[in-house]
Amino acid sequence: MKYELMAILDPSRSEKELEKLIAEIKNALQEHEFTVVDEDIWGIRHLAYKIQGKEKGYYIILNFTGEGKNTLPFKRDLRLMQGIMRTLFIKVDDNYKLMRFDDAPLEMPEEHTAAGTQKLSDHAKALSEKVAASASESKEDKEDAKSKDEDLDEKVTALVEDADIDL
Repeated sequence: MKYELMAILDPSRSEKELEKLIAEIKNALQEHEFTVVDEDIWGIRHLAYKIQGKEKGYYIILNFTGEGKNTLPFKRDLRLMQGIMRTLFIKVDDNYKLMRFDDAPLEMPEEHTAAGTQKLSDHAKALSEKVAASASESKEDKEDAKSKDEDLDEKVTALVEDADIDL
């Protein structure tokens, strides 16, 4: 079976300590008879919300294979390791390939970024385009609903003011 582990490590640790912690995670995988197939080290990134009072985290992703019976002891060992702020452990399809954090630039207005460009993966770009498309569709839907409401208001006003209708 194939699995993926995303771990957020404490960014306040030195590079040497982070390397030692990553090696410790890999050793724990080997002890539990897992084989690391692929890895992607993202480095320090901003968190969506604070974890343990920290606004940044050091992200790593490991893909590995092994027997399902060994997952619970491995997860227990992960919880006991110092320096791991958060983990996500999932089972993936056997033909799953790790999507790497890509450094392809995405042009953004100057006011949104200090350097003027934001780096996102192709997958993130595609999601951003979908969100923008759905936002423009919802804006059009709101405008249509507003015009329908205005038409309805006019009709109700005409009915109320009609002298032939007794309310």
